[in-house]
Amino acid sequence: MGISSSLFNISIYVVVACCLSMMMHANFPTVEATFRVRGNETDRLALLAFKAKIIDDPYRVMSSWNGSIHFCQWYGVTCGRRHKRVTILDMRSKKLFGSISPHIGNLSFLRVLNLSNNSFQKEIPPELGLLWRLQLLSLRSNLISGNIPSNLSACSNLLDFTFYKNKLVGKIPTELGSLPKLKSMNIGFNNLIGKIPHSFMNLSSLYRLSTTGNNLSYLVSSLPQSSISLLSYLSGNNLSGNIPSSLGNLSAVIELSLENNQLHGNIPSSLEKCQNLLFLDLSNNNFSGTIPPEVFSLSTLSIGLDLSRNHFTGSIPVAIGDLKNLGQLHINDNMLSGEIPSTLGSCASLEILLAAGNFFQGSIPSSLSSLRAIQVLDVSRNNLSGKIPK
Repeated sequence: MGISSSLFNISIYVVVACCLSMMMHANFPTVEATFRVRGNETDRLALLAFKAKIIDDPYRVMSSWNGSIHFCQWYGVTCGRRHKRVTILDMRSKKLFGSISPHIGNLSFLRVLNLSNNSFQKEIPPELGLLWRLQLLSLRSNLISGNIPSNLSACSNLLDFTFYKNKLVGKIPTELGSLPKLKSMNIGFNNLIGKIPHSFMNLSSLYRLSTTGNNLSYLVSSLPQSSISLLSYLSGNNLSGNIPSSLGNLSAVIELSLENNQLHGNIPSSLEKCQNLLFLDLSNNNFSGTIPPEVFSLSTLSIGLDLSRNHFTGSIPVAIGDLKNLGQLHINDNMLSGEIPSTLGSCASLEILLAAGNFFQGSIPSSLSSLRAIQVLDVSRNNLSGKIPK
């Protein structure tokens, strides 16, 4: 009886071993492959849901989005090599009309979403906040309305986003100040209100910020000790108050535009720390006082200096002659007085000089004949006298 029992157990063991061996050598999918198949199906369904929200496709770019080919070969879709998951969805400039499906949040491997220059309407789906791998988000030049979703702050790898030229309303979410890698933000030409959040002080990687053409009302009272805003466009809002002295913290800034706001007070002398500045535009505000000589110590200024349509008083410092690479100088429509300094003739690269609408007196200095590059010269509406130099 014991021998039979042992033989029976041995037989069972052999059968089980053989079955395991067959299973190991069979073509069953691995766990990784199973998840890959499920992930691929998730992406395919998400793309089809995106297509379902497109009402008009005049170029028929989405005609390839069907079952005849793999979705990784659909127009505008790029997949990763390993897992065949969607990493790029680029449908820019295709005149697409419709709305953005919330199912786009299921494209969990997405790194680039570019829907710019179309006619997308309705709101930005908050499900975009699920795309934590996203690096580039461009919805510029559409018809998108509603608020900027605050949970975009969950896109912790976001480097660049632009919502330029839409119909967005409400305030800039303070949560966006927690995007650790953000380098460029363009939310210009919308209908945003409120103020630039203080949380933006935390955006230590930001080098380009544009809020032009909104209804923002306050300028942040302090700016971060960082390289924030190599390009800062804050023009065309309702920004008020003084320029903070911490402006000097923007030591890496190369272009700074604050025109068409309601800023007042003096230009802070700390501006002299911005030794990389190529372009400065403070026009059409309510600045007053004298133009600090520190402005003219910015020898890097080459594209232009625009201080026009303010309330600046006093004379132009002779230090203006140090701006030898300056291409344009706009100081028109202020309350400047005294004589036009002869040192202005040292600005050999000057192409445009607008000094109209001030209280300049005396004669036009003959040194201006040294401005060989000059194309436009306007000194009208002043109290100038004497002869026009040859």
